[in-house]
Amino acid sequence: PLGIETGLSVAGYTGRDASQGGGGGGGGGADLPLVREEFPDTAYWNPTLITNSEGRGQVTMTLPDSLTTWQVELRGLTVDTRVGQTETQIIATKPLLIRPVTPRFLVSGDHVLMSAVINNNTSGDLSASVTLQGEGFVLDEPDRATQSISIPAQGRARVEWWGTAGTTDTADLVFSVATSGGDALQDSARSTWGALPILQYTAPQAFVTGGALRDGVSRQEIISLPRTFTPTGGGLDVELSPSLAGSLLSALDTVDVPEYDVNAEATLSYLLPNLEVYRALNSAGLSDPQLTERVTNSVATSISRLLSLQNEDGGWNWWGRSVFLDDGTQANASDPYISAYIFFGLLRAREVGMSVEDNSLQRAGTYLSGLLPDVTNDTPGAELDEFTFVQFALAHANSFDAALVGNLYNARDRMSPSSRALLAFVIHKINPADERVRDLISNLETSAILTASGAHWETPRENILKRGSTIYTTSVVVYVLAQLDPANSVVFNAVRYLVAHRDARGVWSLGHENAWAMMALNEAMVGFGDLNADFAFHATLNGAPLASGDVSGNQVLTPVNAQVPLDFLSPTSPNLLTVQREEGLGRLYYRAVLKVNRPVEDVEPINAGMQIERVYCAITETEDCSPLSTLQLGSDQSITARLTLALPHDSYYVMVEDFIPAGMEILNRSLKTSELGIDSTQVEVQFDDSDPFADGWGWWLFNDPQIRDDSILFSADYLPAGTYVLTYTLIPLQAGEYRVLPAHAWESFFPEVQGTSAGAMFEIEP
Repeated sequence: PLGIETGLSVAGYTGRDASQGGGGGGGGGADLPLVREEFPDTAYWNPTLITNSEGRGQVTMTLPDSLTTWQVELRGLTVDTRVGQTETQIIATKPLLIRPVTPRFLVSGDHVLMSAVINNNTSGDLSASVTLQGEGFVLDEPDRATQSISIPAQGRARVEWWGTAGTTDTADLVFSVATSGGDALQDSARSTWGALPILQYTAPQAFVTGGALRDGVSRQEIISLPRTFTPTGGGLDVELSPSLAGSLLSALDTVDVPEYDVNAEATLSYLLPNLEVYRALNSAGLSDPQLTERVTNSVATSISRLLSLQNEDGGWNWWGRSVFLDDGTQANASDPYISAYIFFGLLRAREVGMSVEDNSLQRAGTYLSGLLPDVTNDTPGAELDEFTFVQFALAHANSFDAALVGNLYNARDRMSPSSRALLAFVIHKINPADERVRDLISNLETSAILTASGAHWETPRENILKRGSTIYTTSVVVYVLAQLDPANSVVFNAVRYLVAHRDARGVWSLGHENAWAMMALNEAMVGFGDLNADFAFHATLNGAPLASGDVSGNQVLTPVNAQVPLDFLSPTSPNLLTVQREEGLGRLYYRAVLKVNRPVEDVEPINAGMQIERVYCAITETEDCSPLSTLQLGSDQSITARLTLALPHDSYYVMVEDFIPAGMEILNRSLKTSELGIDSTQVEVQFDDSDPFADGWGWWLFNDPQIRDDSILFSADYLPAGTYVLTYTLIPLQAGEYRVLPAHAWESFFPEVQGTSAGAMFEIEP
């Protein structure tokens, strides 16, 4: 073995130098000492330290702000593969230190007992003043923001403040302690979690309208406030985009970066539209700094994550990876559609110039090419749709099965509109002059459903197995037609439909639908020549100027936005929004969103194809669930959250998200020290032969749930019609009165099929 010696020279911890950051915390006017706010899990990592000929090396590091015992691990390897390792510790501490005690998040209106623990590590008693300053949290007694305390030698004391979470996005709290006199001691720190997110305890309701203008025309929209309730907040947002690029960039900015441990489909659905818009702008000699930074920062991580989820057979499934059970059977086998979708996305990423392993692509192509179905007169439409999508993905690798494509064309009448469009793409790829391409396009023209807001396509019910919503179907058709026949008037009408059906956030739905809608509009933007726009426009509200612009060059990427507070809108008479476009090249896309906030208490639960209810129960020896709304804080107290999900029909790719009270944390049973462990992102199902339904009914059909700071997320690839009960354990940690957001269940590819529970109030007494 190789011997490793550890020589450590550690000075007393005094915090980072003021030039390294930190500084005062919000709201208060008083000067604060340097604020400790950097609390990483790892203080230092060096994988390539080269020693000298005597085997000695040296590193210098600046410890972060954590006052803790750092575990130091060193491992050495020689060129002739001798190895050794050793461990030691570094203690970072101060003579006087403060430890904030806060939840990980808050909900607006939460009434919370914030606290701090002050440690006196000196040999004498100390008198000190303790202060809480910050923004987003209103103290019940502002004059007690600073409190005087006595701390015994080698002892500690606790200071508490009652307050209420505000309506801002975050609560930035700074806790500080200081003694007076010549040898004054001090410490100041933010919460371990940093600025605390504040979720809004409202049910936002939005009313959206929009359209597209060509030539010198104007459009009027009537904006009326709801009469059935009095909004507690909100306003009117107007966006005027001189090209589809403006709408796309604002939508891409809105989409949240997915968690690293989400499924492969969600990862790709975030990455793919960013890549496609990035490619289009670069081809036109344009660039958006935020988009470039987002693509640069996310591509490598996303591709790495996708490749890590690839199964042994070369395919992918919706959630996690497939595993082989003890009996040799395979759980969570690769899904043809998901595999084709990921394969298509990886190929597009490589075309942009991103690095993708050839071996992974070859394995995926081999898996998809091996799916050689027999197309007969009895093949269901849903299977035809899946076969066509696989061929569409393979076409991007120039891998064709001409015989299968011919059989699919002969069965085109049983396909959904999106699959007929994809089949046209494949045939065009094989031979652009093939008459079957024109036949399929003509069929799509005649089957379009025309409405006042544009044109769209719907998937027949018999074809809908796992996907096929109106937004998805229309987006795929536009994606193909914008490449094969962009001058077709039905394409413009379908683009109008997609533009008009963005939600209040400016996107179309969740990941999958959203990705296809943005890719469709991106292809339409290129096909329409939107990036060459040159015209002027303006908008008025009730006759008063609201927004204006004069577009040319790089300005086509920048939408013009205007916000009107709710107080400036007439509550009794209609408000008139007028959008005017002058003559010139290009199109003007506009969107108006009326947002109104309704108290959660006044909103009924949603039952749109599925129903979900939530109760909190005391943990007892029996299976009885006695609903709780109040409990007293105690170290041995825990409760069960029970979700009951009712499905009238078979459902695919189901998501169930439940928000928790801010003063509680979810017990993670995958950790041995379960009473303390709450930081992992996985929960291990604990199966007990004597009590098989301890975790509810039907839990075995769900994937391992994901624990987050404010919620828990369950997922299932397929659930037969029926009732399911899911349970998990909560540990109350902080006294207060907490507002609990509703639980939400939905189908990933059909988010309109959804259900929500009622909101709740939960009190944890001191």
